[in-house]
Parts: sequence; C-alpha cells; structure tokens
Amino acid sequence: MRNQKILLPILLAMALIGNGAYAGEQSLRERLIGTGTVETLYSVDDHTTIVKAADGQALKGLEALCSEYIGAGLVKEGAAMKCGAIFEASEDLTQGKNPLYRIKSEEAQPVAYKIAALPPFEELSAPPDGRIEGGLGSIDVYQYMYALCKKEQGSHSIVISRRFGRFVRLVEVPSEEAFDYLLSSGDTKDPWFFACEGENRFIVEKDYQYDPDGEKKFYFRQDRGLESVDYIKSGEREKLARLERSSKEDPSPDPSVETRMMEAMAVDLSELKFDFIKTGLGAKYEGHYNNTDDAGCARTTIKQTRSGTAEEVFNYRVCGTNVALIDSTDRKSGFFAGLLGK
Repeated sequence: MRNQKILLPILLAMALIGNGAYAGEQSLRERLIGTGTVETLYSVDDHTTIVKAADGQALKGLEALCSEYIGAGLVKEGAAMKCGAIFEASEDLTQGKNPLYRIKSEEAQPVAYKIAALPPFEELSAPPDGRIEGGLGSIDVYQYMYALCKKEQGSHSIVISRRFGRFVRLVEVPSEEAFDYLLSSGDTKDPWFFACEGENRFIVEKDYQYDPDGEKKFYFRQDRGLESVDYIKSGEREKLARLERSSKEDPSPDPSVETRMMEAMAVDLSELKFDFIKTGLGAKYEGHYNNTDDAGCARTTIKQTRSGTAEEVFNYRVCGTNVALIDSTDRKSGFFAGLLGK
C-alpha cells in the first residue's frame, strides 16, 4: 500500500493503487490524473493506459508530464509521440472531437483510474452475488473487475464473443484486445466474461441480449470461474484456424446433430448439478440444473438462442444416460436470467 496520501480534489472521483516500486512517489498514471487535464483514465493492463479529455487537454497533460520526467517535450515518431524511454502515446479510437489516447509505459504501472461511476480504490469491494446494479457500461465493469482482481492479488482471464462468418464462439484474449473489443462492441447483444483466479475468485458475465438495444445486464458470482464456460483458450491456434476456414459455410445445424448435442448437455447438467453455457452450431445454449426427483432422475432445462429467432426452451428428464425430452417452448423473453444461476 502507498506510504503517503496524495491530496487531490474530491470532484476528480479517482482511485489509485500503489505497489512497492512506487511507494513514496507518484506513478505515471497518478501524475497524469494530477495534471487535471484528463476527463477519464483507464488502466487496461500493466503497461497500457487509455485517457480521454476535451479540446486537446490530454495532449497538453502528456506534454507537461514528459517535461517533468525528462525536461523536454514529446517527440513525434511516425504515428506515436515518445517521451524518451518513459512512455509513448498515440491518438486512438477517435470519438467525435475528443480523441482517446493510448499510452504505453516502459515500466509496469500500479492500477489507477478516473471514472465518475466507480468509487475510490480504497473503497472498492466486490458487489453482492447477482446482477450488478448502477447502470454501468461494459468498459466501466471491466475497470471495476480489473481493479478488484488486482486488489485481491489475483490473476484474470477475459473471454469475448468473436464472429466467424455467421458462427459465434467465445474466445480468450489478452487484456488490451479485450478492452478494445469492449470499447467498440461490449454493449452489443453478445456475451463476454471476466474471471479472476486467486484466494478470492469470481466471475462476471455480460448476459446475452435478445434485444440488442435493451438494458445491459452484468452478473457477478463469487467462488466461480471459467470452468462452466465453453470457450477457446488463448494459444489454441488450430481451433481458431479451423473456425476461420469454416466461417463461410452455412451454419444451419443438422437437427439430429443438434439433438444429440443438447441431450449430451442435459446429461452433463445432471452430473455437474450447476449451470453452464455452450456455444456452437450458430447458437448459444444455456443449461440449467433444476432438481433430482425421488426416482433419482434429474430435471434440466436448456435455453437455445439463435440470432434472428425467438428463444426456445427445452425441458429434459435424465436418468443416468437415458434422456427424455419433456417439452419445448418458444419464448420471446428470458426463461431464466442466463448463466450462473442468476
């Protein structure tokens, strides 16, 4: 923890965390917030920072910061502006007249953020299990969970939806790629996940939305991870290559193939006795374990969601490896609130 407090105006609504390397001095992120020139600052990963400010103020802050570090201004090199070996900045992901700046620092930085929707780091705590309240967007939820995982001294993984033609698969990606995805597509209908592994593990899911313009829903679950999520792990390049090759094929599933897959999923639900999702065959399948009856047979539910169609709910009775479909129903609204027993 930091050895000294940094006095900044309350209205900055910022949060900071230090580590041993920065004890007694301000980090690059802290100094940048302290210039008063940035409206918003995100810690993307240890070396990447995104800032936004009005009317060129961010660039003025970076110039002033460089002067503090090396006694000189920024030097333009191609599309980037460099401050010696300290950091480089580039205008990125322009939104209207106020661009975002991506800052790459040579040294790893402690977490710092300036976001009006989030409490100071010292007050940051895990939300209760269930839906995350407060009307946060995907980017703010990312920063909230990234900072919380760092505070808990955990390691994080991020899984996003990636489209291969008409197919959608969940894919694990690095923090910077995930942040860019969330900035551009995080609040669309597709799901994504943030998981933290450590002494206090947790997972957050951005729920699939039948209505892409509807209210965004994020769900938090303590003591859960990615074990119940069917996704392509980082480094599984052959799987990604196969998806790329097949991305132009018609994803309409063979009914018999889909039936066998859902029956196998019903058996898994009966054995695992907790909820999970799978993606494939151009659809998302949300599995829910209901209960086990007096005969020792499990009741499970699978909700199928395919783009451009209504949700369909399938109810199964599973006795060992024998699976019987009880009924199925088209639903325009959610049958249950998605993954993780929401």
